Amino acid sequence: MRFQIVYKETRVRFRIHKHFIHGDWNSVQRGVIVRKSKLGWYEDILEVLVNRPLTIDQAAYELDMDCTILRKRLDFLIRNRLVEERESGKTISYAITEKGVRVLRALNFPKYLEKITNKITVIDETLQVLREFEDRNRKKRSSMTK
Repeated sequence: MRFQIVYKETRVRFRIHKHFIHGDWNSVQRGVIVRKSKLGWYEDILEVLVNRPLTIDQAAYELDMDCTILRKRLDFLIRNRLVEERESGKTISYAITEKGVRVLRALNFPKYLEKITNKITVIDETLQVLREFEDRNRKKRSSMTK
């Protein structure tokens, strides 16, 4: 999808996709653009390849990334034995290795901890509200019995 943004009286046209913009539509309207790091792209590539082996065109489509840039990133992952090339006839597909799966799990662990932390915070807040509710009910009961 393409958007036109007027920012500082300059018309800017660029392509927006899920990996390029962090935040909501308001941040896009303000012209705030945050680029993803190489590590973030490597993580996304590994996540896409976890499901099934893909050709470079399929992976580029899934990631919304240029094939030449993807090829460079895949070369790095292949050199580090996180991804392997599989030839079948004329097509070459790319698949994640066991080492790649372990690295992906390690990269996803902080996100997992963040989700757990957020859930614990919600549970704590809920318990606090329940305690306050119980205290109010006790006060009402004690005032009714007097």
